[in-house]
Amino acid sequence: MKTLLFIAKIICAQFLLSLFIVSCDKETETPENPPESPHFDETKLRLNVSDSLAMVNIYKAMGPWSVEWDLTDRHTWNGVETMLDLDKNELRITGFESYGGRYKNTISEEFRKLTELRKLAIPGGTLSGNIPSWIGELTKLELLVLGDNYLNGEIPPEIGNLRQLQVLKITNCDIEGSIPETLGNLSNLVYLHLYGNKLSGEIPKSLKNLPKLDLLYLNGNQLSGRFPIEILNKPQMNVNCRDNNITELPFEVWEDDFVGPPPFLSGNRLSGEVPDSVLMLDRWKEYYDVCVTNQQEGYGYSNIEE
Repeated sequence: MKTLLFIAKIICAQFLLSLFIVSCDKETETPENPPESPHFDETKLRLNVSDSLAMVNIYKAMGPWSVEWDLTDRHTWNGVETMLDLDKNELRITGFESYGGRYKNTISEEFRKLTELRKLAIPGGTLSGNIPSWIGELTKLELLVLGDNYLNGEIPPEIGNLRQLQVLKITNCDIEGSIPETLGNLSNLVYLHLYGNKLSGEIPKSLKNLPKLDLLYLNGNQLSGRFPIEILNKPQMNVNCRDNNITELPFEVWEDDFVGPPPFLSGNRLSGEVPDSVLMLDRWKEYYDVCVTNQQEGYGYSNIEE
């Protein structure tokens, strides 16, 4: 009996000691001493197989570019951004940005397999052909840059499906046709740069539906008709439409209580006579010499000396 009591006392003492140790451990987990979070060694994580194969095929089709890759070592893949998929414990390709990369051939269809892509920037090189309509399938894109190549054809209206897009730059190419009305669906767009192309027709009024748009650069195209002042709906908005064929800028844009600033429209085809009531306005006096002077030869306001 005494032996059993002695064993019971030992077990009880061990139990109390374990409680004390647990209590001490919990006390150390204070805001000043938080528990350590799990550490992920990215070098040991596996890249999604489909993403990896797609990126290799893209390199083979459009490269090699500025820095050559070792296709067997993803750590040499400059410009590639990845994110950890916690559910599958693998990396997904979420971005490819390489500026001045000397790309060639056409935009590889393998990009459409990168379903987690947030950024795609492939300017600089000899890329030719059309911008593919399947680009509208990459609905997680936040940045799309395709400039300084030989891309031609029209801007596919499917780009309007990229509702998360914040930056769209298609510049210094041979893109022609009109600006798609569907760009008015890009409600998160902040920068829209389409300069240095061969775009024609009128600027779509649907751009007024872009509440976050701050920079609109359409200079160096062949845009024509009336400038839609409806899109100038924010005080901080900067609009550059120099060197086009725009023929009309409504005089309401010069009124002192107009919401947005006047657009830059030098090098266009504005003509007619400026009303005396406009010539007296403060906004006209402040902006006209940088916004509407120096029209194309044979054009310009008849009562304004340049």
